[in-house]
Amino acid sequence: MPLVAPGLVATALFCFMFSWNEFLFALILGRSKVVPITVNIAGLIGGHEILWAEISAVSIVASVPIIVIAIVLQRYLVRGLTLGAVKG
Repeated sequence: MPLVAPGLVATALFCFMFSWNEFLFALILGRSKVVPITVNIAGLIGGHEILWAEISAVSIVASVPIIVIAIVLQRYLVRGLTLGAVKG
């Protein structure tokens, strides 16, 4: 099990990143009252104006969890990605 842990952590991080950034699924199948933060960013672009400050702020808030999790799991991520490398 200790040999499998870095690979599982790397896979879990990638799965979290892909599910966090799933825009089309949330846009098409989501309800109008419940919108994820990525769909909310697209909603800030109006017909006559684009709210650049709000888009920047929400983008930073949306990217903080991914960055924090990647920093915390960086040791396992590098170990899991290089564990299968061929030495020689």
